[in-house]
Amino acid sequence: ATSPVVRALLQTLVGAAIPKCWRAGGWQYMWAGLLCLWLLPSQWTQLSLPLSWSCAVLLFLCRKQSSLKTCAVLYIGLLPLLLVVGIAHPIVVLVNLVALPLLSVLIFPCLAANWMIPALTPIVVKIWRPVESTLHEGALLLPYFEMSSASIEAGGWPMLYCFALQCLAICWHSHTKRAELEQKLMRPKA
Repeated sequence: ATSPVVRALLQTLVGAAIPKCWRAGGWQYMWAGLLCLWLLPSQWTQLSLPLSWSCAVLLFLCRKQSSLKTCAVLYIGLLPLLLVVGIAHPIVVLVNLVALPLLSVLIFPCLAANWMIPALTPIVVKIWRPVESTLHEGALLLPYFEMSSASIEAGGWPMLYCFALQCLAICWHSHTKRAELEQKLMRPKA
């Protein structure tokens, strides 16, 4: 489970180290993912790196979209990867729109305070326990489609899907930037 953390760290480092022209258009995600594969070659057959990488690329693709569209794109875009372990019902998209902002307002400040002042751990645990049990009970109410009992070791195809998604992101960004440039050039100068 370390590969998503390593990929995110590498993405930040790559963003700081390479010129802006090589970061634009999703290239930053590609460099970070390939570097992560080079450092952790065992992740080629694991599902965690393609999920993390694909999620980052999908968020890049819909960075200017509404929250509902972003959640829907994430759900649909990650669906092929999640079919290996089973998928949640599409209603999860709507639940995420409501639950995640509420959780971020409550949990993140508590965790940040706990990180800075470790003595707050008992208080943070008292806050987290009811939230955790509510989330667990709510999750049991949602329908769940179990697609297979396959192990998390999925073979190489999730990584190939991730590469295809990365190519789509780079092409989409190039297309939209070219269209914006053409529109700018066609505007009459006043």
